[in-house]
Amino acid sequence: MTVKPSLVPCRTCGREISIEAATCPSCGAPNKWIHPKIEHFLTVKDSTGVTQPFTFNYEKLKISGKTEKKVPRWILWISILLFLLLFIPIALLGTVGLAFGPIGLVAAVVVALVFRFIVQAVFAKNKTFSMDFQSNSWISNDDEFWRPVKALLTE
Repeated sequence: MTVKPSLVPCRTCGREISIEAATCPSCGAPNKWIHPKIEHFLTVKDSTGVTQPFTFNYEKLKISGKTEKKVPRWILWISILLFLLLFIPIALLGTVGLAFGPIGLVAAVVVALVFRFIVQAVFAKNKTFSMDFQSNSWISNDDEFWRPVKALLTE
């Protein structure tokens, strides 16, 4: 179990200040204290063993992160091609039969949008984690993926 210190030395003057304080009441220096395990994580973050790039945010007793997964470029090109393959024939048919043209155009747009949302759901799901040292709680939507980070933060 992680014990949270209530007082820490000021990094400028050395006097004890609350971890909650924004600045040192003695010298006015900003309180830059963060949990020691977060400090350790910051020094080794590039060698965690996590297989995808990720970003993270932290404050005194909390850290959270997420992957930077993006939709592959070839998938975006396929969605554009699919839209064009549906749109061009429908547009040409629309010049022949005006009643079919607007309905077909709406159908092509709907199909392209549905395909886009399916692609995003399949390819762009971010993996996330959060560690709160005050409550000593770890939350993740993929514990296996974040195992190296969890090991750094909880051991």
